[in-house]
Amino acid sequence: MWAYHDFQYEPTFNVAKIDMGSSLEEFIENSQDYQAKLLKYAIENYRKNKYSKV
Repeated sequence: MWAYHDFQYEPTFNVAKIDMGSSLEEFIENSQDYQAKLLKYAIENYRKNKYSKV
């Protein structure tokens, strides 16, 4: 199933360190939580640096 959806094991578990959990639902929750935190971090930094010179 994962290969069909082009799941990338190495970046998910070894780079991002997302916990696999004990079920598919738990893994989905963990990965979505990671994505939400990463997006929040990126948005906050873009806003903080919006008018700073390059």
